[in-house]
Formats: sequence, structure tokens, C-alpha cells
Amino acid sequence: TYATVKARDRCYEGVFMENFLSDPDAHPTIYVDANNPFKPCMGQAGKYKSTCYFYVPIYYLGLHNNDYTAAIRWCESAERGYTDSCTRGVGSLAMKYNINKPKYVESLCMKANTDDIPSCIDGMISYYLTFTGNLSKIVALCPQLESSNLKACRVAVKRNVALFQN
Repeated sequence: TYATVKARDRCYEGVFMENFLSDPDAHPTIYVDANNPFKPCMGQAGKYKSTCYFYVPIYYLGLHNNDYTAAIRWCESAERGYTDSCTRGVGSLAMKYNINKPKYVESLCMKANTDDIPSCIDGMISYYLTFTGNLSKIVALCPQLESSNLKACRVAVKRNVALFQN
């Protein structure tokens, strides 16, 4: 067992990530369903659901040729209360695979329902922070975004600033 909540959280994040990234030929998993990609998340205990819904877009995008717009729309059908986690996951993945195209990723996020755009922007910014490891780069990125997304960008920076403190 892990001594801290943070360590336990990182462990189950890894479990979901590996499950949804599993190679169906080399390392098949029985915990996915191409007909209902949300299925593994629906049966999770409450404390795991948000994390599951954050990572499930990995599987959906693999099934749908990385169609981010379709993934954002698909997230709208997530279990009530978890569309934001799913949309945040899409924003994170879109940034991961388009790291040098933040305006493109932002344009994808703008296709989400108005209520879910901040979640997508949060995923985008959080991944960019993780990738660059440079707080000043992300602070410089925020003003490049549409004015309607500045608040979401700043909130994501503020939430992640602790990663840069000793």
C-alpha cells in the first residue's frame, strides 16, 4: 500500500492509462468495450470515476483515428457529472500530440459545449505545463489564447503552480 493519497492517486491513474493504451494484440485487456468505451468508467467507485473519464479518451481516439472533434462530442454523452473530466482528457491528449500547435488545440476546445470549454483548456494547459516543465512558457502562452479562454488558462496555471515550487 502507498503511504500518501497522492501516491495512491498516481497508481490508479497509471492503471487507467495502461488499460486504455493496451495493445489488443500484444497485451489485450478485457476491461474495454469498443461498443461502449465508457463502460469501464461506469462501474468504478466514485473516487476513481473522474480519473477514468479523464483517461478514456485515449481509447476512444484510438478507435476513431484521433478525431478530436468527435471525441469532444462523444464526451457530452458521458455519465452525468463527468463530461468535464472527459473533455479535459481530450484537451490534454490534443496538446500532447500537437504540442507546437496550441492555437489549433484551442480551436478544438472551442468546439466543446460552452460549459466544457474551460475543462478542455485546462487539459491543454496542464499537459503543456507537464511537457515543458516551464512555468514562464505557459504564462506566456495564456495571452495568446482567445480572451474568452484566459480565465481557464490562468486557473489551470494557478492549480499547477505548486509543481514548480520546491
